[in-house]
Amino acid sequence: MLIGQFAFGPRIVEKKTVPMRQTVLEQVPESAQLERIVREQQLLLKSLQKEQGISDAQSSGYFAKGSQEHLKSGEQVQEAVKIEGSQVDAKNPAQEDAKQGDALVAMSQHKNEHKNEEDLKDSSPIYTHRILPMSSAWCYGDKRQNRVCKFRNLCYHAEHDQWFILKTNRSVQHNVPLKNRYRESLLELGSVTNHSVFYWNYVEASPFEPSLQNVQVRYEEETYFIFRRLHPRNIMHNLHDDVLTMYHLMKEYAGGGSYKHSQPFSLDHRLMIIDDYLATDSTRPFQYLSNKPLRFKRYLKQKGHENVLTCFREAIVGQSKLTTWYQYGFKDPQGPLSAYGKETNGLHVREVAEWLIGRLGLPLGDDERYEPIKIHQPLPPAKPDNSQYDFPETNLIVIMSRRQNRLILNEDDLAKKLEAHFHMKTVFLRNEDMSFEEQIKMLRKARVVIGMHGSILVMAIFCRRGTVLVEMYPFAVPGDHYTPYRTMSELPGMNLVYRAWENKHEDATVAHPDRSMLMGGLKHLPKEEQEKVKTTLTVPQHKCCTSPYWLYRIYQDTIVNIPEMIDTITDGLQDSRSRLKEYREKQWEDANLMIPVWDMPWTGIRVEQFKVVIQGSGKEYVTMGNATSVAIKDFPSNSTVKFFVAIKSNGIWGEWGSMGECPV
Repeated sequence: MLIGQFAFGPRIVEKKTVPMRQTVLEQVPESAQLERIVREQQLLLKSLQKEQGISDAQSSGYFAKGSQEHLKSGEQVQEAVKIEGSQVDAKNPAQEDAKQGDALVAMSQHKNEHKNEEDLKDSSPIYTHRILPMSSAWCYGDKRQNRVCKFRNLCYHAEHDQWFILKTNRSVQHNVPLKNRYRESLLELGSVTNHSVFYWNYVEASPFEPSLQNVQVRYEEETYFIFRRLHPRNIMHNLHDDVLTMYHLMKEYAGGGSYKHSQPFSLDHRLMIIDDYLATDSTRPFQYLSNKPLRFKRYLKQKGHENVLTCFREAIVGQSKLTTWYQYGFKDPQGPLSAYGKETNGLHVREVAEWLIGRLGLPLGDDERYEPIKIHQPLPPAKPDNSQYDFPETNLIVIMSRRQNRLILNEDDLAKKLEAHFHMKTVFLRNEDMSFEEQIKMLRKARVVIGMHGSILVMAIFCRRGTVLVEMYPFAVPGDHYTPYRTMSELPGMNLVYRAWENKHEDATVAHPDRSMLMGGLKHLPKEEQEKVKTTLTVPQHKCCTSPYWLYRIYQDTIVNIPEMIDTITDGLQDSRSRLKEYREKQWEDANLMIPVWDMPWTGIRVEQFKVVIQGSGKEYVTMGNATSVAIKDFPSNSTVKFFVAIKSNGIWGEWGSMGECPV
């Protein structure tokens, strides 16, 4: 009956669903794969345009270019993105950069001022509910920083801008803290820890409250992953903070998929991004996490529907932090998270990168396949420089070029000299010219990648093992203080060969004190302070994000010393080739196991569990039941590990026993 339907959920209406993307790309020729991607991008773009009420012109930067450029061969793509020096020089970089800087400042201050010009078309139906369905919550994690919650019937009240549940005596609130939840917040919506912009909570409401009865509800029956971004326009933040971490959260919660690496989970869910921004030119990677168009906070606050509640039958709220490796200096000067005791596994990063590569229909190398038995192709004859170990398909030097700021003023000459010296084709990769997919395709062929310190360097996660990554720093910027890409390259299992080059020549740099503040300008400072910044020859350590010393120096343009760069690359290649033999042959998922074994207590005491602690590390491991052994990973071969064992009986842990030894 109608009342019963409203009491326990929405009416079910038959709807036709058109899948936006196949879950797995079949093994078909690369050109056909890319042609399919073009068609799918066009469908996704049209859907997003309808959802956000934007024009074709406005959306041109939001998604990858849906044109036949995707079908070009690798060489054609490389040639297509080369820009002659005269084209760059014909512009006034200072004026353009100032305009760009002002636009970025305005964007960063622009909090949800966009309103829908019309109702969103890709929208669930609205029904009047006599009474809202009861809610439940299951949370996992012992503190705000690592908590993720799964909800049944989580709702959003647009008028009050609040999330709420409908609590009754049948509601389940598993592992939801009762104390300090409203003071400390329940969880964090992003992977950046202890940043208040990510704090999230819900309130409890009664379904019997008169104001919540006979209300209009947009009831979302699909599973949603709800989170927010830190910096929507920055590809480093979008990949490091959001896409890599969300992949692993979905692997845990989404279900479906298969045992294959190419199908870790089903893609039949939605992403709800609830920061105050829409799609940007760096949003494209998010779409690969779902078969359905992305939804943004504006979906919850549609024009003309301000009094409509949005309820989610199943919502996972929060974010994984499994793959993050860097903190951005909000409380301490920026640096690797390993300094705070967090160890990140580069294989977890590579897993996501290789999955995305597979989604594009691009081939993986032998070292990127994880079958139990590998068939290794015989190496070519030895060469004096050990280049026989190079992957034959990695034959490019890629210069990550910039058009607006941090310019390489002699990049054309640099490219010619590198190509002549190393006998490798040298090409330019420019974020302004190339789609996310085109960048990945080019980087898969890179033997060496060079770029000024900046977010696009994170794209090196898509490179083959052994690729040399050279990060360049403008004059007076000490590389040791800004290491997100060094840290990334040196993660265990990441296996990129990192080198840094710092410009030590003040006469080979061009600063821009007349630009806007956030683009390195100094006009906002008193004259005395301006001179102090200009004469400081090493940027002092600082917190995020507006140090004039940092901004003035990082936005300088640079004339790269070509002999120094050749030496830096040569050193990196030598190191790479000394490692590549192992990289090509190692079974990356094969871990050394340490299995300490001991006897049951001679006293006959009833043992429930054993606890093992490794000497020196302090790490503790608990057995499954009263098994007298435990498997522990990642110990070096042919070593001896010392350990202690304690027993649990009648719910009480005993003292540590005498020391034992175990060969690995």
